[in-house]
This record gives sequence, C-alpha cells and structure tokens, in this order.
Amino acid sequence: VPVLLGELLAVRVMIAAYRSDMPAVIELAQQSMSLVSPDDLFLRSMIMLCWGVAYYDMSSDIAAAKSAFRDAYELGNAFILSGALDKDPSVLVALAYLAELEWLQGKLRDAVRTVHVVARRAHKFLAFPSWD
Repeated sequence: VPVLLGELLAVRVMIAAYRSDMPAVIELAQQSMSLVSPDDLFLRSMIMLCWGVAYYDMSSDIAAAKSAFRDAYELGNAFILSGALDKDPSVLVALAYLAELEWLQGKLRDAVRTVHVVARRAHKFLAFPSWD
C-alpha cells in the first residue's frame, strides 16, 4: 500500500506543478519520494524534475534546485540505460535547467559544457531513423 500511495502522491506532484502550485509540489514531492519504490527510476526522475522547478521558481535556494535537477537527470539517465525506454525528454529538461542555473551563478564554462551535452542529447532524441 505505501508504494501505491507514493505513486498517487507522485501524480499529485505533477498536477500541482502543472497548476504552478509550487508549495504543494515541494510538500508532495517530499512525501512521495519517501514512498515511491527506489526501483521506479522514471517516476522518481519526474518527481525530482518537478521538485527542482518548484525550488527554482519560488526560492533563491539554487543549491537545492541544482541538486533536484541533477538527481532528475541521473535517475532519468539510469532509466534510459536500463533499457526500459530509449528516449526520455525529462533528461533534456533537467539538463537545460542545470545549464541555466550554472549561467545564473556565473559558471559560464560549466553552463556552455552543459548546453553542449543538451544539444548532443537533443540531436539523438530528435533524430529520425535512417532510410539506408
């Protein structure tokens, strides 16, 4: 039952993010992360992405936002590497936010490196199959 409650809370996190109710996102994300299975990489990645957006939008806690986006990226990447899905746009979104936060912190070289990673990953994500 706790896992099911965690999944329900995760859906509520995403609804709160869609409604721009960032205090609810933070509260629900904290609750859901404690209940969602550690093996559910996709759902955990989506929760962390919403959590990062909430921190980014409503506070000056750049460290917390970066940590959430980094976790979202790593979880989403692990989900892709598990073979469950070959493409996950949330990975690109998390990286794009990380690049912006690096830029805001004045870490321009880091921001440029991250943008290059986003560009490479986006190219692969958007690539059409070959007709060869």
